[in-house]
Amino acid sequence: MKRTVYAPEHEAFRETIRTFIAKQVTPNYPEWENANQVPRELFNQLAELGATSFDIPEEFGGAGPTSFKFQAVIQEETARAAVSFGHYGVSIGIVLPYLLRLADDEQKQRWLPRIASGELMVGVMVTEPDYGSDVAGVKVTATPTDGGYRINGVKTWATFAGRADVLMLLARTDPDRSAGHRGLSLFVVDKEPAPGHDFSFTQDGGGKMEGRAIDTLGYRGMHSYEVAFDDWLVPEENLVGGDAGLGKGFYLQMEGFENGRLQTAARAVGLMQAAYEAGASYARERTVFGKPVGDYQLSRAKLARIGGTGHGAAQALSWRMRATHLTGGEPWLMTDSRWRR
Repeated sequence: MKRTVYAPEHEAFRETIRTFIAKQVTPNYPEWENANQVPRELFNQLAELGATSFDIPEEFGGAGPTSFKFQAVIQEETARAAVSFGHYGVSIGIVLPYLLRLADDEQKQRWLPRIASGELMVGVMVTEPDYGSDVAGVKVTATPTDGGYRINGVKTWATFAGRADVLMLLARTDPDRSAGHRGLSLFVVDKEPAPGHDFSFTQDGGGKMEGRAIDTLGYRGMHSYEVAFDDWLVPEENLVGGDAGLGKGFYLQMEGFENGRLQTAARAVGLMQAAYEAGASYARERTVFGKPVGDYQLSRAKLARIGGTGHGAAQALSWRMRATHLTGGEPWLMTDSRWRR
């Protein structure tokens, strides 16, 4: 199927990423997968390719406004090769928009250049043991105190929480739970990177942060954690957006999740492409009753169905959703097996 979303510059970037994966990632990936970690050097290499500077303004060391399509290319190609760039998609696709949208100038100067250079590794903490999809109900609290906020509670499935230099934390700043989603705010939590599978940190004032890794079956390298906070002090200057950011956390989180869903769609397309290519290659090389499997009508029909109807439809839908997202249109909804707005 002819691509209608990607321009020549996106396809050129695709070739760069595909070559990078083949040379630098695939040969080492079994080791990374077993450890459920990717090396820090990977992000330095991605920075050299310009993959960590998307949308970051030039004054902060970035490439300026950049189409989301470049991120989609990376997701398609990593899935096609059955590898992962670890927390990359979360850091650039989900967390970065929070800072671009709400952080004040001082905060942008503090964090954005280090993200663009690949120096700053970012984790994200939203889910809790009792609250997953129901983000508006999260209970971890951020209570005002002298010099900042005291964080208390437990987060789970915290992506890259161990090795991260900073954690993007969604917490409840309004003690009135009836405020619901309007009582949530975002914080950047500084910490030391922990290369193992657990960590424990104590502040001079008595605050504690403890985490343990949660082993995952698929999508290795994300290195998810359960993290418990006990009176952990976050400086007031780490409230994203300052006072203007109070109560804005839910809205930014939902916007980030929208990017995350588009990334998932791109990964699905990439994985389907890999399956189709593997099937077509097998059909050409495997011989049965004196001729290649691909010469049989049933094999051809199945490959046509995968490459045309299945994979082609998934590509078309995924690209249409991204195009709608990029132009600010309404999302597409599926009702009664028909796609409509």
